[in-house]
Amino acid sequence: MTRSIPLILAGLLLVPGLPAQSNTSASVTLFSGGRTLGRRTLPVNIPSGNSMQQLALGRIDAGTLMLLDPGVNLSQVTHDPGFDENSLLRRNVGAEFRFSTGIDKPVVTARLLGLDPERWEITSPIALNGVVLSRPGTILWDRNMIPAGPVTDVALTSDRARNSLSVMYETRGGNWSAAYRILLGNDGRVEGVANINAGTLDLTDATVQLLAGDIGMKAAPPMPRAEMMSAARAAAFDAVASNEALGEVRLYTLPGTMSFKPGITSTVPLFVPARVTPELKLTVGSGIPYYG
Repeated sequence: MTRSIPLILAGLLLVPGLPAQSNTSASVTLFSGGRTLGRRTLPVNIPSGNSMQQLALGRIDAGTLMLLDPGVNLSQVTHDPGFDENSLLRRNVGAEFRFSTGIDKPVVTARLLGLDPERWEITSPIALNGVVLSRPGTILWDRNMIPAGPVTDVALTSDRARNSLSVMYETRGGNWSAAYRILLGNDGRVEGVANINAGTLDLTDATVQLLAGDIGMKAAPPMPRAEMMSAARAAAFDAVASNEALGEVRLYTLPGTMSFKPGITSTVPLFVPARVTPELKLTVGSGIPYYG
């Protein structure tokens, strides 16, 4: 299957500031506009030749999934964001299930033949062999059939056996915004922080970059807002992000790693506080009347 590379991913592949993907941690780039670019290396056993792999990437835009390992080609992507009972049944057509029919009653096993309507072939006990159009009891789910979150099934071809797979994808799982604080007085300074909303992201120990503005789109200037900040809170920021300009956008790389849990908001510094000294200035605009 031939696919064009999404423009946003192709643009970021050319950005020198993006971190190299490691074998031990994920990395994410959060856009101020709400998009998120993820890069991960997953521990997956891939045989030589064609295979189907199930990747636990959470909710992603399946059309943006790219494989980063040379020698591995992607043939098909199937992403199912739901993992309720109907979604799980749809992914397990042809599998055999166990059913509870009541206390002190035998367990019934049946194979799911199809959906809409559900069609079950009873395989045990033998006396009940046949096909029924309703469930023969309450499903006793096998733990291996229930993923922890949405899954992505990929068909790929590899030139050799591997034990990991590096991927890049786009999602709308998180976002960030900047806030600027001005502290006036003898100890005056200007500080900038990033408020990061994890959204639906669920990652551990990820390298994080914040992109102010969108590549391929005109960047809107940030809107500073002033608020007082205590010296004790400012002292808590012992590490700050490095940053660099990339055309019309700015890329901030946070020190160390960061973990994301759905719905959690974190605040981190963007730059070393800049010390300022207040100065009184009196200005007069033009257009003063001759008699004024």
